[in-house]
Amino acid sequence: MWSKLSAVLDSFNKGFLKKLLAGAGIGLASSAVFMTAFTALLNSFQNSLGGVSYTILALAHVAGIDTSLTILLSAMVTRLALNSSALSIRKAS
Repeated sequence: MWSKLSAVLDSFNKGFLKKLLAGAGIGLASSAVFMTAFTALLNSFQNSLGGVSYTILALAHVAGIDTSLTILLSAMVTRLALNSSALSIRKAS
């Protein structure tokens, strides 16, 4: 019984498992790079808004600009996540 289990694990190690782990590693690495760059961009954007007066920010809220920015930033993060997973699938094949 143990020899059969060992044979199954060896066959996974040669093909499927090796590709799966390599794809996951590529996905994690590319995701880390993209998210680090996006976080730096987002932090610089937040710092640039630090000098804006409260009245302007209140008017932007009434106009719905904050909601539209949230939707845009969420879409960008989602696209980055999907692109990094597509990269790992493409490399693993």
